[in-house]
Amino acid sequence: TEKKPFDDVKVRQALTYAVNKEAIIKAVYQGAGVAAKNLIPPTMWGYNDDVKDYTYDPEKAKALLKEAGQDKGFTVELWAMPVQRPYNPNARRMAEMVQADWAKIGVQAKIVTYEWGEYLKRAKAGEHQAVMMGWTGDNGDPDNFFATLFSCAAAKDGSNYSRWCY
Repeated sequence: TEKKPFDDVKVRQALTYAVNKEAIIKAVYQGAGVAAKNLIPPTMWGYNDDVKDYTYDPEKAKALLKEAGQDKGFTVELWAMPVQRPYNPNARRMAEMVQADWAKIGVQAKIVTYEWGEYLKRAKAGEHQAVMMGWTGDNGDPDNFFATLFSCAAAKDGSNYSRWCY
């Protein structure tokens, strides 16, 4: 959220509207998944089902880019994890699908990856523009997501990769 053009909420929203999450669930997870619309899973206490999802809407994405002054598009590095994880069995394929979706709205993504240790080190240092990561809660407490991933302290120590602070 610090680096241009990601410092503009409309750009971030546009890129989210541009991603076909259902297609990713089918291709990467063989249909065995649910698109996230909250930070915490629906099985966890505190989950709010009233939160509205960013549905796949490339036209809305284009309109938001235009409002943000990015109607000609831009180029971005999209970091893809070099490893399989329980929450992402094929990060490269997912990155390719995001890349294709973003291209439809004029955003050219260059997929970048590093050896896993280097990837984590560079991501924690904030070298990325857009980075793919995941999280698996391990204690049933929503704070395991909120504090660990989005607190101001986490922005300083590296687990808050977006550097957004609540």
